Amino acid sequence: MASGRVFLVGAGPGDPGLLTVKGRRVLEQADAIVYDRLASPRILGYAKPGVSLHYVGKVADDHTMPQRDIEQLLISLAQAGRNVVRLKGGDPFVFGRGGEEALALAKADIPFEVVPGITSAVSVPAYAGIPVTYRNVSPSFTVVTGHRATEGLDLDWNAYAHLSDTLVILMGVRQLPRIAAGLLAAGKPRATPVALIRWGTRAAQQTLVGTLADIAEKARQSRFQSPAIIVIGDVVSSREELSWFESLPLAGRRALVTADTTSEAMRMAEALEVLGAETLALSSELMASTCTSEIQRTLSDILTSCVRAGVYFTTTLGVKCWFDELKSSRIDMRRLSSLSIGAEHRVVAEYLETYGVFVDGIGPDTLLQPSVGQWWCEDGASLEQERGNAAPFSTFCAYAVDQERPWSVVLREWLAEGVDAVWTAHRSHVVGQLSAEACQTGSPLRLESLRYADDSSISQAMIKALWDHHPADPTVVRV
Repeated sequence: MASGRVFLVGAGPGDPGLLTVKGRRVLEQADAIVYDRLASPRILGYAKPGVSLHYVGKVADDHTMPQRDIEQLLISLAQAGRNVVRLKGGDPFVFGRGGEEALALAKADIPFEVVPGITSAVSVPAYAGIPVTYRNVSPSFTVVTGHRATEGLDLDWNAYAHLSDTLVILMGVRQLPRIAAGLLAAGKPRATPVALIRWGTRAAQQTLVGTLADIAEKARQSRFQSPAIIVIGDVVSSREELSWFESLPLAGRRALVTADTTSEAMRMAEALEVLGAETLALSSELMASTCTSEIQRTLSDILTSCVRAGVYFTTTLGVKCWFDELKSSRIDMRRLSSLSIGAEHRVVAEYLETYGVFVDGIGPDTLLQPSVGQWWCEDGASLEQERGNAAPFSTFCAYAVDQERPWSVVLREWLAEGVDAVWTAHRSHVVGQLSAEACQTGSPLRLESLRYADDSSISQAMIKALWDHHPADPTVVRV
């Protein structure tokens, strides 16, 4: 078997909008994704259905998997013929051990590519309103890891104190007292401004400002924890005027969005992210496999039927699977020109319109049309018919959803950090269960889209509801 290829992809600091175009394209083609704690799980939604997920996140003193085992996992997946994405927070070659993993792949004769990402050393200060360079204030900056101190290696703080006007330290929160003392001993003024930025670019972003003389004590009193970066220099003073991200309308809010298809869920998520919210987009499609044989059988029955036929869809994903199979089987829609089309809900009807199909009816009453002699109905509907007036109907399964796939694990890990809103535009039973589970986490606002999820008016209604919602008041809003 030919070896697969490994892509070392930088996911950026956390905001999924900061993922590069090439990084997204590689993710869309991946057969397996090996991802870190600092990579936003929302980015995983760009993967294709059926992708295998492998979490190898690391927290101080608690590594899910040793580094050597991670490298061996990458090699094993590639040797099995898979295209693998190693998704790393920030940039893989900036304190991300990307160099070590690339070397291990090279020694194993595994082809690999590096897709650089936006490093937190620059982007996180920017989201806190701190430019790392600023004319007449800081013409240069230096990036250093504070993690070496935990390995018993002393850093030359005298050199770093005088090398640049701005010093950015990654992975240094636990060593903050030692860092401050080292820089003070090297001659840095006690009044030098310092900023600690935790979970930069995400809803949990938190910024603590002080000076070299007091920042360690401030961090101790506030129990400031990693992951965070440290910015030291006069550029920190610009934060008061340049802070922007934490002022966005939905900054600090976390929202779960669910839909039948991934494209719907992603559009819903992006509508919130531009206003500062952190989202996780979950779709039935991510956890589904198309029931190709059932759709093919249904199409064959319809094409050979002696009576006028109709198809009744209950989910947008069922519609997508149907048209994907038409394309795959090279069946021209003109061969189905006499087919009647029904939809259980307006969401499904409006989704069908994106394929140029306008339904003959919405809701179970559609099945009472006298002109249709035989209906084929997608599973999932509770069809109440008036006996004697309805045409015969058969059911077909468009897709099967596996709730035990890793996506449900990703959801539960994400929910552990809290959720402010759950926005649903789905008809899938399994994703509905996961949405209901999310609503049991605290008292989030729950919104249900009764029209097509891409409708901008729905987005605006949802955003307004979230603005006005008080976390202590559980609410259901239907838009």
